[in-house]
Amino acid sequence: MIAALIGAGWLVTSAAAPLWPIELHALSKVIKKQAADLAGPKGNVQEFVGGRKTLRGDVTGDGREDLVVLFTLERGDLWVQYLAAISSAGTPLATAEVARKGGRAVDLDRTEGTLIQLTTKKYAPGDAACCPSLLARATYALKGRHLKELKPPLLASSRAAPPMTRRPHQRP
Repeated sequence: MIAALIGAGWLVTSAAAPLWPIELHALSKVIKKQAADLAGPKGNVQEFVGGRKTLRGDVTGDGREDLVVLFTLERGDLWVQYLAAISSAGTPLATAEVARKGGRAVDLDRTEGTLIQLTTKKYAPGDAACCPSLLARATYALKGRHLKELKPPLLASSRAAPPMTRRPHQRP
């Protein structure tokens, strides 16, 4: 699966500025924690370093650029993608699982204000396990110490079909 995502251009390293030692230390702590959680009794979890993507943006709203990292952990034939936010001071803020084998694959796109934009590929019926094909988008926001996916709003009720109404049963 990872090889297929690389071949499709989905997992590539970013051309972001090099990470500072304090950022590398914070990211290392985040990755070790997630790897320990994913390992369970099976152990042997590794980061797919070639798939790590980073970008900088003010996701805390404090006027300073924070670090946003998308990284992938592998255990056997399972892969899981995580999104992490690290403060401008090098403190881990939040981490969230954003994709996994059989669910969807994501790519770090950009930040818009305090929002983190991801491009996603979901599985269509008939897609092989290696190759999700349905393009979509996902938006995450930092809420306290958690990264939360924002769900798109439902269609306005004026555009939706009118609700079905039940008429009282009338006897002739």
